[in-house]
Amino acid sequence: MRLGVRGLVIDPYNYIEKNPNSDESQSISSMLTKVTAFAKAHGVHVWFVAHPAKMYPREDGSMPVPTGMSISGSAAWFAKADLGITVHRSGDDTEIHCWKSRFKWIGKQGAVPVIYDKSTGRYSDYVRHRQTLLTRLTGLISTLNFETRNQNRLRSSGSSSRQKSDAA
Repeated sequence: MRLGVRGLVIDPYNYIEKNPNSDESQSISSMLTKVTAFAKAHGVHVWFVAHPAKMYPREDGSMPVPTGMSISGSAAWFAKADLGITVHRSGDDTEIHCWKSRFKWIGKQGAVPVIYDKSTGRYSDYVRHRQTLLTRLTGLISTLNFETRNQNRLRSSGSSSRQKSDAA
């Protein structure tokens, strides 16, 4: 591939022109077939960012997690994907859901909670993030305890040397 390109992100999908003479489902299926052939021929990963059709809240008010069948236009999104993931936000909580993994060595279906770091623009593992914060907090507490003990020693050694000088 030219200049060592190994990945391609198409964001958003709906900016791609569709054939006006065919229905949307056929157009999407044909486009996905062509992109898949291109990716395999050139050894490139292709990621599409495609948004779901209008989603409606459940009875409890929560929003369902979109899957490949929820993407507007065609069920081909689900059928032709090798890996399908959804970044789902609900209030302050964010989860990444894998709704399809064609190959077991890539991953498996499931969900993981993540933390979004605005300063880096990255998601990180919630558990690892919590452990990192706990480690930092433990280190900070240890440092504070060490400084407090040193200050107490200095105070006690200063008062004992004053007592010695007062006794003399």
